[in-house]
Amino acid sequence: YLYRPCSLRELDRIPTPVVTVTPQYSDKLAAKGVKGRVTVDFYIDETGTVRMPAVSIKDDIELTALAVAALRQWKFEPPTRNGRPVLVRASQMFNFGPSR
Repeated sequence: YLYRPCSLRELDRIPTPVVTVTPQYSDKLAAKGVKGRVTVDFYIDETGTVRMPAVSIKDDIELTALAVAALRQWKFEPPTRNGRPVLVRASQMFNFGPSR
């Protein structure tokens, strides 16, 4: 038995988030003019839980921490391939900036 993550193309359908948490961009960061983008690569396991988040693109260390903390709380419908739950690799981009 070979245990490896599936690609999104191999799935029956793209995993749908059932719980999402928005990163908490604070007034303090906005006042300092901190803005940027953070891309987090991660796995969605057979239960729909986010595993092993790793940042691949980051503009600011504080924003990176906010993005990872929020993503760790996300929950997805379990990804399936041929009707069976599988592990899949995914990616999520967060954009940060003051509201206008």
